[in-house]
Amino acid sequence: RKREREKERERENWREERRVGKRKGEGVEVGIIIMPLIYGLVAREAEVLAEYYCVHGNAPKIARRILKKIPQQAHKKSYTFESQIFHYQVDETGLTYLVLADSELSWRVAFTCIYDIRSQFTAVCGESWRNASEGSLNDIFARIIREKLEYWSSPESDKIQRAQQQVDQAKTNMIHNIDKVLDRGDKIDTLVDRTDVLQAQSSQFKTTSTSLKNTIWWQDFKLQLICAAVVVVVLLVILLVVLNAVGAFN
Repeated sequence: RKREREKERERENWREERRVGKRKGEGVEVGIIIMPLIYGLVAREAEVLAEYYCVHGNAPKIARRILKKIPQQAHKKSYTFESQIFHYQVDETGLTYLVLADSELSWRVAFTCIYDIRSQFTAVCGESWRNASEGSLNDIFARIIREKLEYWSSPESDKIQRAQQQVDQAKTNMIHNIDKVLDRGDKIDTLVDRTDVLQAQSSQFKTTSTSLKNTIWWQDFKLQLICAAVVVVVLLVILLVVLNAVGAFN
């Protein structure tokens, strides 16, 4: 048991050293805090078109092994490797978006980051990825991957978590106020008034959550409309080419 406890302490020390960037041989400057999201890429099948990693390590090598095993139909999945998780999503065009996250980062935040990278890639690169080669889009998109990893690594980016923190803070304030009321022997109607304030805060939280849900739904709906419009335009172009080929316009 003593040896097991010592091994567990060694593992905890290793995780802490890696988190603050003090472990030697990993190419991390001393004192730099490693983000929960440390690596991201965009790939066409097993060919990485653009990638960014904030620390040097074996993440790119492992990611490429994963890419070779990924089915090309649209889906999303996560792979666990030691204390980190590779999250990825394959879209309808066959592009794969992958991020490497710390195991403490929520699944929801990781895939929200992937969705954000995917939206930006579509807007910035358009259809140029179809003829792109290994790493050829790094110049125009690696910086954007870095920005998205940094943004979604920040606790402030998670609106749902921030709302939950507000609720927890409201609960803490309520308990603290009740203790103060009991200590002072205030009248019960004062407690009722403060309960009404808490209810108002709960209603505000519910309104905020509903607004956030509607915003996310509207973003998904706009993306679907854009995809549908692209499909219609492509079909019209194909139809016009076919009609022209058979002489329908002569």
